[in-house]
Amino acid sequence: MKFLQYHNFINIITILLLCSASTTYSRDIKHSNIMKYDTLNNVVSKTIIVDKSGHGNFITVQQAIDSVPSNNQLWIRIHVKAGIYNEKVLIPEDKQYIDLEGEGKDTTTISFDAGGDSGMQNTTFTVLADNFMAHDITFQNTYNMGGKGSMRNITWAPAAMIAADKASFYRCGFISLQDTLSDAHGRHYFESCHIQGAIDFIWGDAQSFYQSCSLEVTGSRIGLSYITAQGRNSESDMGGFVFNGCKIFGNGEALLGRAYRAYATVLYYNTYMDNIISPQGWDAWFNTGHETITVDKSGKGDFTTVQQAIDSVPDDNKSWVHIHIKPGNYTEKVSIKREKPFIFLEGESSRNTIIAWGDSGDIVKSPTFSCHADNIVASKIQFKNSYNVNHKKEVRKSSRDDDDAKAITWAPAALVEGDKVSFYGCSFISVQDTLFDALGRHYFEKCYIQGDIDFIFGNAQSYYEKCNLFVSISGSGSNGVGYITAQGRESSNETSGYVFHSNTIKGTGPTLLGRAYRPHSRVLFYKTYMSDIVSPEGWNAWESKGHECVYMIIKMKLNNYNFIFFLILIIFFFLSGTTTSSPAHYSTTKEVTMKTITVDKSGKGDFTTVQQAIDSVPEDNNAWIRIHIKAGTYNEKVSIERRKQFIFLEGERRSTTMIAWGDGGDVVKSPTFSSHADNFVATRITFKNYYNHPVMTNNGDYYKDRDGKKILWAPAALVEGDKASFYDCAFISVQDTLFDALGRHYFQNCYIEGAIDFIFGDAQSFYQKCNLFADTALLGPGQSYGYIAAQGRKNQSESSGYVFFGNTIKGSGPTLLGRAYRPYSRVLFYKTYMSDVVLPPGWDAWNYVSSEKDISFYEEMCFGPGSNKSKRLYLPALILFIINNFGLVLLLVVVVNNIDVVSSLSHEHRILLRDYSSKLVTISKIITVNKKGSGDFNTIQAAIDSIPSGNTQWIKIQISPATYTKSEVTPALAARIYGDKSAFFDCGFRGVQDTLWDVTGRHYFSNCYIEGAVDFIFGYAQSYYQNTLINVTVGKMMENVKYIGYITAQGRATENDPGGFVFEGGSVVGSGQVYLGRAYGAFSRVIFHATNFASNIIVPQGWYAWFNKGHENTFTYAEVHCEGAGSDTSNRVSWEKKLSQSEFNTTYSKSVFINQDNWMQTLPQ
Repeated sequence: MKFLQYHNFINIITILLLCSASTTYSRDIKHSNIMKYDTLNNVVSKTIIVDKSGHGNFITVQQAIDSVPSNNQLWIRIHVKAGIYNEKVLIPEDKQYIDLEGEGKDTTTISFDAGGDSGMQNTTFTVLADNFMAHDITFQNTYNMGGKGSMRNITWAPAAMIAADKASFYRCGFISLQDTLSDAHGRHYFESCHIQGAIDFIWGDAQSFYQSCSLEVTGSRIGLSYITAQGRNSESDMGGFVFNGCKIFGNGEALLGRAYRAYATVLYYNTYMDNIISPQGWDAWFNTGHETITVDKSGKGDFTTVQQAIDSVPDDNKSWVHIHIKPGNYTEKVSIKREKPFIFLEGESSRNTIIAWGDSGDIVKSPTFSCHADNIVASKIQFKNSYNVNHKKEVRKSSRDDDDAKAITWAPAALVEGDKVSFYGCSFISVQDTLFDALGRHYFEKCYIQGDIDFIFGNAQSYYEKCNLFVSISGSGSNGVGYITAQGRESSNETSGYVFHSNTIKGTGPTLLGRAYRPHSRVLFYKTYMSDIVSPEGWNAWESKGHECVYMIIKMKLNNYNFIFFLILIIFFFLSGTTTSSPAHYSTTKEVTMKTITVDKSGKGDFTTVQQAIDSVPEDNNAWIRIHIKAGTYNEKVSIERRKQFIFLEGERRSTTMIAWGDGGDVVKSPTFSSHADNFVATRITFKNYYNHPVMTNNGDYYKDRDGKKILWAPAALVEGDKASFYDCAFISVQDTLFDALGRHYFQNCYIEGAIDFIFGDAQSFYQKCNLFADTALLGPGQSYGYIAAQGRKNQSESSGYVFFGNTIKGSGPTLLGRAYRPYSRVLFYKTYMSDVVLPPGWDAWNYVSSEKDISFYEEMCFGPGSNKSKRLYLPALILFIINNFGLVLLLVVVVNNIDVVSSLSHEHRILLRDYSSKLVTISKIITVNKKGSGDFNTIQAAIDSIPSGNTQWIKIQISPATYTKSEVTPALAARIYGDKSAFFDCGFRGVQDTLWDVTGRHYFSNCYIEGAVDFIFGYAQSYYQNTLINVTVGKMMENVKYIGYITAQGRATENDPGGFVFEGGSVVGSGQVYLGRAYGAFSRVIFHATNFASNIIVPQGWYAWFNKGHENTFTYAEVHCEGAGSDTSNRVSWEKKLSQSEFNTTYSKSVFINQDNWMQTLPQ
């Protein structure tokens, strides 16, 4: 246990109080970084009501949380009415800024009954999202309190797990018996809370401050209780618990805490303690005898070698021994025998504390460091085997392929075969078999691991978190190709495997993620950055061909709950129905040694057409060939025949590289692009079939195709090869856009546009983060709504189906999610945003009415105005699942709705669809406003209020000239724009501060006038201001006072956030001094292009970092070809970006920045 001197106490109380108080920090409060609960009401953007009686928006808390949009940036309050909600609740990491409000901790309770694991699967309430607040609510786990658990077998049963930063709790209750509050990590603040339990009931490694809380010990029936079990694991760890002004009471006998980790830190200050506290107060637990032995090669420590220090530890040691190694290069082999557990080996830095040796040829005898004992921890040490590192740099083969004595061979830096072994901030350096992660359960955090060949291998059950994996290939791997992992799981019953969570993969040469060292090899990469050194094929079956595993490389941002569900989707859709005959794995050398062919229509490449380049690929090719297509529109049909495998088709940008053709009437012969070959990849290309390209008829009443003929099948692409992938591609047509015919296919970040069955076929495909645009405004009056998917699964034994994961559905008119192209059609939408273009019935059985029981249409965790399932048809009732270990033991039960219920809704289905049969995207009605009374209404608000809820037709409100005033005064804001696809033409916005709150969505301003002084164009939106006049009035604000203003305050929060302000043309005029903008978010983005700074009012530096100082390199501020008195950029801040005209055109032009889906073409004029 670490005891505190007075000055340490002051440091901790100050740091934790300041850090914890900032938990309620909100980017919505621009002038203050600290927000107390009492002021939250001023910034809550929306309130959702949960009432189990059915009188709210939702009846469960989880439903309300699921309705919050991903990556939310505005505070949303979820008000939970009084009652006991028996459910397990999870707030995933992409649902930030949630304020969970009960009606009192004695009346509003979330309760669950589960135990046996301190992880979130048995936790009542789990928070993974930053910026969270809860108040006046109780979280309870009843497992050890008369539920399923037995008082003779008390086990872990958390009421809450808080694993996020900046979380606050006010007047909340936490009730369980063991591990009540898992205060895991991050900065947390608890005020006036009640926390009840008996064993370690406040535990974890968070940095938390408990103010005026009551801690109730309920341990009378179990003997000695423990209030805290704090897990600070190193001197540099900021974790710790501070209790200020709290009260401890209850029954039984209790200790204030026990040390969960070697540097446990807990402080009680000004706290009332009842007589239940045991006199000794604390327990060191398994950190008893945290003895320190010093190793210093200069002779100033207890020993001069590491091995001597280890040898001094008695056999069968039962208490932790700390061996501190002073900086130096220790040239020795080090081994911890099985009889020497509980050793904590600590260096001072992995850069200057090095244990190095050079030996090879035997993976058991050659390692520099060998750990055979259980319960070992190592921190800040470098383990290095220099045998292969010191070889002359020349092309060499792996010793598994060549017996040459000089060949690269097995030379582990470390062998780890003990159980419960952890490494923090360590480095492992060698060339082949760097880390022999042999047996046992191991944890690696923030480690650096370097090698070429199988440099993490073995049969352990290990977790790698936030590690850097560096592939140092330089001709040394097998034919110049590296392998990161070689995992050796022998059978399906073994629990071993490697999980890599939030790692980074970089290096100097090509590599595969792994190869199968044994037939049931298991490796998972999750939320990991992979640089371009990773080969497209990713994996190699090696000597286990015929036993190929499913390697799941998950690059999305998922929390653990969603990850489990994702495994279900993969197994359900991609393993069911597969045979034991897997596609052959080809030579790894051929897979990654990639030839490049260039296509340039200007004649500066190898070929001028794409088809010529494809034709040049030899038949039965088994080596990846890249065909790089220069920017341009290639008017040709393109086909990849079945025998032309391993083609990687690469454009420069899907907005600039297009393959287009116009043909219709035959889904096989008409596609612009056809891929019949297996093993195909395409990226950054648009495929378009313009056969049905619409024009308006002479009378202007509806759209038809260009030749006046009926709209026909006209696919932009046909894909029927196996293992085909598309990244950042676009598919554009009207009917049958993407013929996703046969095989296993993957689509990521793609744009797919059409109106009728625009994704159809019988493939087994996964669509991730794609934009689906239902352009049904193109259709004539006989077909006024469309269909997204038409999946063609023919029988129950087929494994085909479409999974849409994290997609976005928008459009120009109404659509259904899909219709059954074949009797066993199967489609799932998961975590997908659905705009209001999705019709309430959702689905259509088409030709299989009365056979709906065989159709599998699913929607799970979708959100948006079109996601309401209350009137859906043909939806399965639920999916039940159980997952064990890594999700490879699976019980999946699909329960479909009763056939009689479905049949009884068929008539309603037809009526609901018929209601939309006459809707066209034209102006359906004109309402006039005249304040003198000669119009339909005399106020604008009255006209808006007259529009029916759920309106799906364009309505024009025509306002007669006049000044329309509100009776009440609105501070600052002239306008607040939340919705997507909003446009303003010839409008004016006048105010002083925060004139135009351009909040979220895509917005277009043309020929507008905007006036103000401070942040008068601010928000998070993705907006384009064209020919706008900006009038700065800061010089008129206060006489004789020098005041500097700001035009913009843009709030882009992450690199992937599409937000930003682009000013095209226009002028900046006015008086005073003004910055072009200040950073309202860490990735703030503002670009001025061809703008006339007519007045010399721009301060020389131009931009201001505001409270995002330190993030200047992540801002995107630029001025391109601006002119006028204020356009001199010679004294601008150094971090202003320099953009060329071509860079502006490819990224920030109107069509690219906000109009990718052509929504502006559908606006009424």
